[in-house]
Amino acid sequence: LVFMLPCFIWVFRTSIMGTFVALAAFFFIKYSVKSLPVIAGIFLIAVISVFAIPSLHKKMFKKNTNVTLAQLEAGEVSMNQVETNARAAMWEYLENRLYKGHEAVGSGTGAVQHHMYTHYLFGGLQVPHSDFVQMRCDNGRIGLSLYVLMIISALQEVFCPHSRTFQFLVPRLAVFGLLLFLICWEARWRYFSSFIPMIFVSALLGMER
Repeated sequence: LVFMLPCFIWVFRTSIMGTFVALAAFFFIKYSVKSLPVIAGIFLIAVISVFAIPSLHKKMFKKNTNVTLAQLEAGEVSMNQVETNARAAMWEYLENRLYKGHEAVGSGTGAVQHHMYTHYLFGGLQVPHSDFVQMRCDNGRIGLSLYVLMIISALQEVFCPHSRTFQFLVPRLAVFGLLLFLICWEARWRYFSSFIPMIFVSALLGMER
């Protein structure tokens, strides 16, 4: 809870929402179905926070939209009113440039990072702010599928730690090999984002019951 305070004090929108999602995931993994009322409460608090904290509301929606909780309840809020800081346009640009035409294998590991560092895009953004988009563009459907299998494998270890009916040894070895490659060849601080997906999987495995 102490580490959550800076997120609210300095109004880091992504960090606040990420904290709520992380708490919900923790409770579900730890307490399974019993945690659903708690998760519902967490998301209710998250939604109320958006409208109750003026500075957060200002960052969440575009200027002069005046979005209210009543409009949200009535289903009158669209993504066009949400302030994405040009991320939606950036994701579309990257996918058109680096994913389309290379759907199976992508444009190669590091293609997104290299492109964003060598081109001045969307006011100087240098990271895509989406692991999903980055994986699709870098490694295509094959790389993204391997990562999804890793997540499924980790969840299997969490919920069925003694089950040996199905093992994900091959995708685990493949992604672990990719991680070792990145550590050996892309170890500069700016490539830390390449390791974040593996950190998520490791965190899940660390919660085995």
